[in-house]
Amino acid sequence: MEPVLQSILINTYNPDNQLRSQAEEQLNHFLLTSGSFITLLNYVGNVNNHRDLRQATSILIKNKMRDFWSDDRPAYMLSLEEKETVKSMLISILLVEMDNSIRGLLAESIRIVSEADFPDR
Repeated sequence: MEPVLQSILINTYNPDNQLRSQAEEQLNHFLLTSGSFITLLNYVGNVNNHRDLRQATSILIKNKMRDFWSDDRPAYMLSLEEKETVKSMLISILLVEMDNSIRGLLAESIRIVSEADFPDR
């Protein structure tokens, strides 16, 4: 899955409108699949992946966090188990991440989760 995901992420920044639109559509379709958010976090957490793509994926995660954490958007619903996994992964990746930009994006994602979950969860 990773080479396909990498290709999609690269093409979301492609100057060719047609390729970019196709990649954005593929990415939106991917996000609707179970486990997609965890896959994205695994991609960010893998320091062997290209830094720019890890950063782009971190931006995507931050931008989509409200969609995944909202009870009002059933298309992006995560199970409670997945949400716990995502929270744990966010913190684990943040603690070892050396890149300030990626750390900042992950911290913002954690802030979004905290706002949504506090004080009930």
